[in-house]
Amino acid sequence: LPQLPLTFQQATSLTKHVGVRYLWIDSVCIVQGDAEDMKTEFSTMPSVYGDAIGNSLASSSKNSTEGLF
Repeated sequence: LPQLPLTFQQATSLTKHVGVRYLWIDSVCIVQGDAEDMKTEFSTMPSVYGDAIGNSLASSSKNSTEGLF
């Protein structure tokens, strides 16, 4: 995990800590800047988030290197 940005590392740790098996990170799972991929993936968002156990976000971070906490 050290090669991942801090926010992704912390999200992975949080996911493991609460005993959840899967983690969706939008910017990893959706090709950034690819309009066609975004269109395809955005159409799956109701399922992705609708079946989610919970959501976390790094709303105070400027980018993925600043962390969740």
